[in-house]
Amino acid sequence: MLDAGERYGYRGKKGAEALVGELTGLFSGGELAEEDMDELMLAIQKAYEIAKENNRKYARKDHTEKND
Repeated sequence: MLDAGERYGYRGKKGAEALVGELTGLFSGGELAEEDMDELMLAIQKAYEIAKENNRKYARKDHTEKND
């Protein structure tokens, strides 16, 4: 998240901070059942994997070869 400000500017950084804050509140506030928290984590992980795969498609080829 430290990188969000550099990559996406002030609004991107604030958006990332707000999202983390909301998720932290959901998990620590006791508003969700444990099963719901597990489902939420799986959904977040799936979204991350999809975004990572999409980024890999459009990344420079020389960049992806170094990281694999």
